[in-house]
Amino acid sequence: MSRSPSKTSKTAKAPSEPGPPLLAWVIGALGLILVLACIAVLASRMTRPTRPPELQLTPVDVRQVQAQWFATIEVRNRGDETVAQVEVEGQVGPETSSATIDYVPAHGSGEVVLGFTTDPGTRLQLRTRSWTSP
Repeated sequence: MSRSPSKTSKTAKAPSEPGPPLLAWVIGALGLILVLACIAVLASRMTRPTRPPELQLTPVDVRQVQAQWFATIEVRNRGDETVAQVEVEGQVGPETSSATIDYVPAHGSGEVVLGFTTDPGTRLQLRTRSWTSP
């Protein structure tokens, strides 16, 4: 006795293609959020008015080397624009000393050293003479 295959009709379902896994959707959503956040930050910086350079001079240290006194001056830029070739001048009585700092970034700082023949102590007067925009 041979068996013949039964001819029952079974609906053959075509295998469906699986969609992207959940992890791919989550990573894609995070990428979209990051791109939109970057665009928002750039747009807000482009529309916000910038503050011009605002230089603040602060004596940090005064030291004596042989017969000379050297005052270290911090130059802090509180503005939104970078400055270059900043000329700083210090005065103690009739004596004047000046130095140039190459570059002070926006919201950054740098230092210059001014030399004097007398102790600057509390008599040191500082001013910014000039700067350029890079």
